[in-house]
Amino acid sequence: MRYTAKQMLSAIQYWLNSCMRAVEFMTKTIKPIKPLTPQQARIASLKQQKERAGKLLKAEKDRQKQQKATQQIQQANKTLRKL
Repeated sequence: MRYTAKQMLSAIQYWLNSCMRAVEFMTKTIKPIKPLTPQQARIASLKQQKERAGKLLKAEKDRQKQQKATQQIQQANKTLRKL
């Protein structure tokens, strides 16, 4: 299939415009991060501590539930063996 010069030029222009839009998008979204003020840093730190504490609490609750379920299974097995 042969393309005319006009069709090829149109395709090249479309491709260049697409590349330029991609470059513009990438350069506009990357912004330097400003350093936090001491007050902002303290708040951010406290939020992270809260999140970590919540995850640890959930993990401990899950561990205790698992341990309780295991004990119940063991108790049921002992009861069945007696029968």
